[in-house]
Parts: sequence; structure tokens; C-alpha cells
Amino acid sequence: APSLLEFVYRDVQNNSFQNSQITTWALKFLANLARMIPIAAQPDFEGLSSLLDFSISTLEKADTAKVVVQHHLLFLCQRFNPKTLTSERAVRILTLLSKIHERSQGSNVKVYRLIVYRQFLEVIPNIMIACAADWLPVLFNCLVSNKTEIRQRATTLGTTASLRHARKLCKSVEEIL
Repeated sequence: APSLLEFVYRDVQNNSFQNSQITTWALKFLANLARMIPIAAQPDFEGLSSLLDFSISTLEKADTAKVVVQHHLLFLCQRFNPKTLTSERAVRILTLLSKIHERSQGSNVKVYRLIVYRQFLEVIPNIMIACAADWLPVLFNCLVSNKTEIRQRATTLGTTASLRHARKLCKSVEEIL
């Protein structure tokens, strides 16, 4: 019998214009399911790697609709198990997040990006430190945002980074400033 995740994966892959609402609903359902049940934290949850790869590929496409981008970013806001969030996937995500504002702007995109950075900093800190040049400028930019939620998320990320990894991030901060 097919699992619930297989149905979500089927619906998320449906990229036709007529079915964009189904895709959006499937992404919302997946994001909400992931909040209630920490599926991403489980190392052997079938299909999660495929969904993560599909989400990354979708976000890398320049023609992805903003609403779809936002829901894929919401899916990425989970705390993934390091076995699922491999270093290759993490670097791909960090690379696409550093350029996502070029085609999808808005407060939600910024907030989701900050949440992903914070989750990654806790799950895969070495990769985040190695890729600091990709996300620190975003952090600094968001710290001076006129939107309260963005500033709060940026402050939380900055506090987490400075309390846990200050020494390792000093050189990257100096290079940026």
C-alpha cells in the first residue's frame, strides 16, 4: 500500500498550471505534517530524501512561481536528520538561498531563509561555518530590516551563531565588513 508521503510526492511533482493549486496544497500539507510529526528528524523515513532533492531542484529553477518557492522553503525549514541532509544537499541549499532574492522577494522568503539558516547552524554547523560568506551578508541585511519579524529572526540567528561559533566565524565577518 502506498504511504501518505508517496501521495504527497506525486502531487508535489505535478507542475502543470491547472494543478498548481494541488501542488500548493500538497506542499502546505507536507510542511504542516512535518511540524506536527518530526518526520525530517527520523533517519529512515522513506521518500524524504526524494522529496528533499525534488524541493532543491524546484527551487533552483528560475521559472518557479513565487507561491511554490515559498512552500518549498517552508518545507526546508524543518530540522533534517544529518543522514538526510547530506553535505552536498546542504551546500546546494545554501547556494540557492544566497541567490533566491534575485527572483523571489518578500518577507516570507526572508523569514524562511533565516529559519533554514538557523536549523542548519544547529544540525550541520561545520558546513554553515564553511559557507559563512553565503549567509552572513543576508543576516546583516536582515538585521536592519524594517519588518519586525525579519529583524527578530535575524537577531535569533545572529545570537545563536555568536554564542556557539563566534571564534570560527570571526574571520568571515571581518572579510565581509
